[in-house]
Amino acid sequence: MSAKKPDETAHREDFLVLFRRGLKFTEELLAENEKLRYRVANLENEIDGVRRSGGGDESTMRELREKVRELEIEKARLLSSYTEVETANRDYQTRYAEIEEEHNNLANLYIASYQLHTTMNFKDVVQVINEIVINLVGVSSFTMYLLDVPTGVLHPIGGEGVDLAKAPRPKIGEGVIGKALADKQRYVAENLKSTPLAVVPLATTESQVGAIVIDKLLVQKEGFTAVDNELFNLLSVHAATALLAGLLRDQVGERGAVQALTVGHARSLLG
Repeated sequence: MSAKKPDETAHREDFLVLFRRGLKFTEELLAENEKLRYRVANLENEIDGVRRSGGGDESTMRELREKVRELEIEKARLLSSYTEVETANRDYQTRYAEIEEEHNNLANLYIASYQLHTTMNFKDVVQVINEIVINLVGVSSFTMYLLDVPTGVLHPIGGEGVDLAKAPRPKIGEGVIGKALADKQRYVAENLKSTPLAVVPLATTESQVGAIVIDKLLVQKEGFTAVDNELFNLLSVHAATALLAGLLRDQVGERGAVQALTVGHARSLLG
């Protein structure tokens, strides 16, 4: 039986309830503080009135001053509580924003993974990878390469903001792109003015398949984020697998691929 996943929606609702409760308490503190301020002002006016009239004995004046002092202490306590609650509310808002961002990042990763495995048509797989790089990573210029194994040459098969006919054709093991694929190690430039900005090798455990070469980010994007790195990790293996599956399916046809899925064949592969 699979482990139960936590109910993220319930957690978020609980967090919102706590946040609203803190907000309500803040409003109550502000209202109470306003009442105290009004009472202090009245007492101070009363003391001034007694002084102007020349009336009232020392005992009366002392009693009024004591009331003012007590109210001032209570007012200071409420202001201190208000400051604490206000700080807590800011913390809640920051944490809520972080939770929302985490949910969005997880959703993006799920969408990317799901899209990569919804089709076995090679052309569609290339299009899905293009959309992931453009929309989820935030890239304005990149090239996707596929490795021609016999020659070791990388050929452009997709991208954005580039002329594929004029794109270079690096060789595996040579230059930044070729070395990244040969070593199955991602390359990321030290600054955004470098070209390429990043090279994401597309490879499985057994073989190299291709690479995504990023040259330029969208203008509003200041650099690669943690979720971009997760997307690169996902693309490195999942995009490579999807491309291989698409090539195989297009070579033998969908009917041939389905007919190859026999229990006997699977058992023979498992030994």
